[in-house]
Amino acid sequence: KIQIYQSKYNQKIQNETLQFEKNDENNFEYLAFLKEFSTLIIKNYDLLNVQGLQNMVFLKCLILQNCNLTDNQISILDNPLLCKLEVLDVSHNKISNLEPLIPLQALKTLDISHNQVKSKLQFAFLVYLEHLESLKLHNNPVVLHQSENEEEQLEYHTFLRCIFYGIWMSEESLKFISIHSENNQFEELKAKEMLEMNMYVPNPFVETEEGKQQSIRLEKKIVAINQLLEEAVLKADFAIQQQRQITQSIEVAVQNIHNTQTG
Repeated sequence: KIQIYQSKYNQKIQNETLQFEKNDENNFEYLAFLKEFSTLIIKNYDLLNVQGLQNMVFLKCLILQNCNLTDNQISILDNPLLCKLEVLDVSHNKISNLEPLIPLQALKTLDISHNQVKSKLQFAFLVYLEHLESLKLHNNPVVLHQSENEEEQLEYHTFLRCIFYGIWMSEESLKFISIHSENNQFEELKAKEMLEMNMYVPNPFVETEEGKQQSIRLEKKIVAINQLLEEAVLKADFAIQQQRQITQSIEVAVQNIHNTQTG
């Protein structure tokens, strides 16, 4: 099967990118054995079989756009082996739970626009993505249902700034966040301004029982993930090395067979 996949899809890889669209392939378990590619694009699927995607430790960019993805399917991303992923686009799906994104600590670009995120508490799961530079949230119920009252909108935007305070102040710095449209660009704020905002913006993670419980669970999960990440990076590097060796061995074997048949 590996040889069949190599023959079928290696030629589709262009500029380290492999793309599938409109249900033209729905078994991705063997993609990890193809020649190395860093970007996988899957778009416009009625029913996507996500099994196997979590094994692609070499991926730096994953786009799963308009594939009817649910919370159950997106849970495959809750895997430290995807620790090298820098770009994730899961826009235009049916996702409401962002917790599976916690292990994706290398993310720089995240697009979760046009989904079903209903609670502000979900944003807590993104706080630890310290390298995040671009975040798209627009067209989610949590955004669409915000009041038209300017004062309440200001409080909501300030709430988001405070939630992502750590990312703004990190070395990488969150440079772009879209809330109501694709073009909302927040100015970078000084630490003093952020701290002043924290003085009057309610913190939902301590005000409600649901928020308290989620905060406790999140802290425990982060501790566990941090313990796994270093090991995961080593495993990812080792897996990539193994895949290269397997690919080279298969190519040599195929070439030998070809030489025997033509010799």
